[in-house]
Amino acid sequence: MNLAVAKHAIKLLPTYANVAYVVFRQVLNPADIRPMFRLRDLIDLPGFRLVMDKVRADHDTAANIRDRYISGPHDLDALARHPEGTLGYAHAKFMKHFSIPVVFYPDELQKELDAGRIDDIGYLRMRARETHDVWHTVLGIPPDGFGEMEIATVYLRQMNLPLSGILLAIGFLFMTLRMPHGMEGMVDSVIKGWNLGTRAKPLIGMRWEEMWERPLADVRKELGLHVLREAWDVPSMDELAKESLDRFAAYAKGDAPNGPASTVRERFESAA
Repeated sequence: MNLAVAKHAIKLLPTYANVAYVVFRQVLNPADIRPMFRLRDLIDLPGFRLVMDKVRADHDTAANIRDRYISGPHDLDALARHPEGTLGYAHAKFMKHFSIPVVFYPDELQKELDAGRIDDIGYLRMRARETHDVWHTVLGIPPDGFGEMEIATVYLRQMNLPLSGILLAIGFLFMTLRMPHGMEGMVDSVIKGWNLGTRAKPLIGMRWEEMWERPLADVRKELGLHVLREAWDVPSMDELAKESLDRFAAYAKGDAPNGPASTVRERFESAA
């Protein structure tokens, strides 16, 4: 190891220690996402250079970065007034069905953006947070544990985001150590997310707010997506976990049924 490499590794030691701490906390209590906010220093990782190279190579994403395209909080009541079947109507239904609040970045970040003090990485983080739930709507992915792993895999496939890799590592560790009966759903989430990310146009480059009035089916077709069911019709993680736990218990007794659990098969049947 030469001196330059050693110095770089030493510089990243606090980041590595921070990641290890967050992983430990999340495996203990995945419902508490507060430790994830400690991962702001991931931009120091070499992987972030790959992120920027990849997103800048896409024309639409590069245009969003250049224009610092941000819409501000989405008005769910206004979106709900769009005709049924449109992207706007579907997104309002998704948010209200799962009781998700419209949460955006702090006002001080918006002020920095308006003043031109946000760099490209900061802008992408803001835009990703702003549109995260729209991705759920368009992809037909519920906002539960498996759904977030699926979305994280889409981010990883399309943008090489280091945070997504860490989230998936936490997911696999949690399933291995604390919820082994959920590993089938975890793996299927990753497979389906990778396939979706491979087929679809880069989602971070989409200006969803200019598509609210368009039929959701047309938007998906343009993106190269084939979604079998809406997020609110997908079997929940709790349903999958219960059936998988029953199968796991049967396996432990030497009486395991053959084939995948029916709810797992139903949720991930488009993963192939």
